[in-house]
Amino acid sequence: MRAAVGCALALLILSGAACHTMKSVPLDKGLASDRMWVTLSDESVVVISGPKIYGDKLVGFVDGKYGEYPAADVRKVSVRESNRAGTAALLAAGLVGFVGFAYVITGAGDSDAPDYCDDPNNVNEIICQE
Repeated sequence: MRAAVGCALALLILSGAACHTMKSVPLDKGLASDRMWVTLSDESVVVISGPKIYGDKLVGFVDGKYGEYPAADVRKVSVRESNRAGTAALLAAGLVGFVGFAYVITGAGDSDAPDYCDDPNNVNEIICQE
């Protein structure tokens, strides 16, 4: 039982990624986001919070410090967006898993009680009504 709970918890944590996706966008569209991942010409990636364009520079906060980057050095801009299909699939899978788990826990469909009415050696003289 402990392993099942641990497995369920690990799946829950890892499946959180299904709710979001990374999307490449043009620089001007990335500015609408509060955070963007920027690949520069030297292939380094910086996460810029509060991005803005001032003149020919991309500015914002990187690791809590103000930073400026020439806009000409920007190779790729990615932003994090909601993934509605992934979220819906995650919810559906969670519901199916919960129903299956509840079915196993409650033992629905399993009856360990003896059926005295079908027992030819019914010594308890139970009266069965049909």
